[in-house]
Amino acid sequence: MPGHVQTAAKQYLAEPLSGHVQVEMEQRITALEQRVQQLEHLVEELLSRQETSQSRQAAKRRERTTGPLPKRFVSLLAFARLHNIAESTIQTHMGMGLFPVERGTWTDTDGTEVKEALDAKGRAAFYQLYRSFPHFLNCRHCSHGYQDNVSGQG
Repeated sequence: MPGHVQTAAKQYLAEPLSGHVQVEMEQRITALEQRVQQLEHLVEELLSRQETSQSRQAAKRRERTTGPLPKRFVSLLAFARLHNIAESTIQTHMGMGLFPVERGTWTDTDGTEVKEALDAKGRAAFYQLYRSFPHFLNCRHCSHGYQDNVSGQG
């Protein structure tokens, strides 16, 4: 019902307001519109990175998808638990393609089966995505190369 919200907002704005209240509301609306544009830009950027990443993945050699978890990977679920991010949140964002995930059927060093894992770029993207969550917990390896990727040195 997006039209409903806009209609209600227009009706509310059509009612007489004091100049101060109207200016304050217009400023808040402008700020919210700018934030929406920023978020839309971030989604576009992440999706374009994913497309680039997928084309690179097709070109690179096939990584082993069974057996012991490769040393350059970390279990996605273990990484999420370490940083206090809910599995449901991870699954939702993974489904949206907001960070790169390696898939396979590996065994972690503790014997746990691992179906999704993160490489260095996945860990950096995870950090970028979740670092501002209020319940996010840093570990001794944070920022997981994020600053290197931002500066172009990664």
